[in-house]
This record gives sequence, C-alpha cells and structure tokens, in this order.
Amino acid sequence: MAVHDVDITGLHLNAPAWHTDGDPVWVSVRPNLRRVHVLAGDILASLGKSRGISGTGRNESEDVQLAAAWLAGHRTTALVLVDVQRLHPRILHSTTKLAADAGVDLWLLHRPPITDIVHRAIRRRSTSIGTLADVPLPSTPASLNCAPPGLPQVPIHDFHVFAAAVRATLPPKEADDVLHALRVGIAAGLQELDHSATPEAGVACLLTELIRSAPAVPELVTGIRAIQVAAWNRDLHVSVDLTQLLNSEERPRIAPADAAPALLAYRQPYRALTWILANHQVGVDEAAHLPISAADPTGTRIATKLGPLTVPGQLVAAVLAQQALRRTAGASPDEPLLPYTAKTLGYSLTDASNDLGLPAHGRVAERHSLAPLAWLKKLGITIRTLP
Repeated sequence: MAVHDVDITGLHLNAPAWHTDGDPVWVSVRPNLRRVHVLAGDILASLGKSRGISGTGRNESEDVQLAAAWLAGHRTTALVLVDVQRLHPRILHSTTKLAADAGVDLWLLHRPPITDIVHRAIRRRSTSIGTLADVPLPSTPASLNCAPPGLPQVPIHDFHVFAAAVRATLPPKEADDVLHALRVGIAAGLQELDHSATPEAGVACLLTELIRSAPAVPELVTGIRAIQVAAWNRDLHVSVDLTQLLNSEERPRIAPADAAPALLAYRQPYRALTWILANHQVGVDEAAHLPISAADPTGTRIATKLGPLTVPGQLVAAVLAQQALRRTAGASPDEPLLPYTAKTLGYSLTDASNDLGLPAHGRVAERHSLAPLAWLKKLGITIRTLP
C-alpha cells in the first residue's frame, strides 16, 4: 500500500462523487473529527451505504471493518482524503490501517493551517510526495441509455394457437415484433434443450431464468409460449395456468439486476447476499450453512444444493465484501459465509421488503431450498413427457 502526501495550499476542494466499482473514493474530513468510526461512516456513505435503513450503526466500531470490506468489495483503487490537516495523528494512524486492510492506496490532501504534529504525522507515514495532478479521479458516470420499447399487449391464447392469435388481433407492425420475439425465443429454447443433460431439466432452467428476470407481462407471456413450443418439439408438454402465474405472490416482480442498486445501500453485505439467495429459492436454513468456499473468489458464482447461482454484476461487490469480512474474522473456508442464524436471515428478508420494497419470496421466507420443478408447480406450471 502506498501513502501519498499532497499539499493543496490555496485550494478548497469538494470531494467528487463515487460512481462505480474500481473507482477511487474521495472523502472530505469533517472539522473536529475525534473518532475514526465517524470517518469510516463517511467512507461508507461515499460508497452509497445508508444509515436510514435497517441495520443502522448500533455498534459504530463495526463501521471500520465494514468500510475496509466494502472498499475491497467495490474493487476500489484508492482512498482520497481531503483536508487531512483536520485529522488527529491517532486517527490518521487508524485510517492508514483501514486503507491497508482494504488494500487501497491512501492519498492525503492537506492545506494550511496545519499543526506541526499533524504535518509530521503525514510525512512519517507517506511513501511519496505528489501533486494534485497525480491524484486519481472518479470516472464520469455513463449516460443512461433509453430502454427500447417493449412488446404490445399480447393475447393469452395457448402456445399452439398463440402465433395465429397474434396475427389476428394485433396491427401488422406490432404483430411482426411479437412474432420475431417468439421465433428468437423458440430458437434459443431448442438450442438450450439440445445441450441439456435432460430435456425436462433444460425446460425447467429456461422457465426459471425467464421468470426470475421479471420481464413485463407481454415479454413474459411471449417467452413462456416460445419455451412451450420448443419443449413440444422435444416431446415435452409444458402446462401453464397463465392466470395463476400472473397473479401468484411467488412470481418475482423485480429482477435481481434492478434490485442491486437498492440492496447495495445496506451497510452489511450479508443482507444483499441473503436476498439474492432467496430470490433463487435457496432457503434460509441452507443459506445459514453455506461455507465460505461456496462463493467463487471472483464473487460471480455461489454453489448451492440447487446448482451454481450466477451473481448479478453489481452485487458481486457484496460477495467480495462479505468474503473480506470473514477473512478479517479469521474464518476458515469451511465455516459459514453468512455467520447468522436462519431466523436472522429471515428477518433481513423482511427488512428488505419493508425498507426497499424488494420482496424475494411470497408470504413467508422459505426455510428449505425449493427445487425448480417444485417452485414452478407453485406458479401453475407443470412439465410432462409426451407418450
């Protein structure tokens, strides 16, 4: 870890906002700061963590560990502190240790008036003297691309007459859009089934991935019909009670990728992990016993009894942060990744629903993991082999 001493005499800087993983984090040091825990809380706030939702700092000393873990989880390259002349040398020592634990470079920007004792403390810990031009800046946030228009409302006819009903009920341009989506879905479904261990498992995988992605109703219905056609061509009949599916409490309304920004507002990373596990029907009992080794070192996959779970890109930071916390605690790879009881994990799912409007389950959290076929049956979908 490098510590850089930067004199910004004559300048008054505002810390730019942090936007994305891999970017440096800038934090302005508060006047009269007396505890490193407050600075750690400001680092967490700069990373988008909120005290206004469940899990707020009943134990502020936890903030130091959380700040280091999230800096590592977000793959932050540097921690830039502005107005370091305000820091007491004791707090500067603790901050240097925090940066070392997170594995980030520390940039100390200071300006007069500064006491001799603080200036000596900065010089004693710095490994280089830099200029403002050397200090890394956060990237410019990417402009938001407008989402392409969705499909129009589609008829609810069964799969064998769906295409004919689309042609009969929709204007030509809208019908062409729906039929194109249908053809693409059928082709993708046939390709997936041809590479599956068993056709039934392949169909279940296609259906669960589609439903968990929480598309709009027209896209969901069209995708379901495409999978049904593909399955029929591989001697499987997929029976779908569309009314039950569309009205079921168990049907996800929010895609994991869309939920990620809100979940990352939690200070404790285990809350985001519990939600994504529950979204994939991993019960809280299994979640409480998943070993650290179940999570890939890259944070992109988690092994479960139901098979490997792919973590949405933005939530990878939560997996990495939780792994960092467990390493700090000295846990071995076979110890739990989420060191909490099933009851506590269940409470965190309730909190996510109440705090963020992100239910990951129906009326109650599942205690035991629910296999894809059993979950689909709750939604009104059954898969049968044709005679």
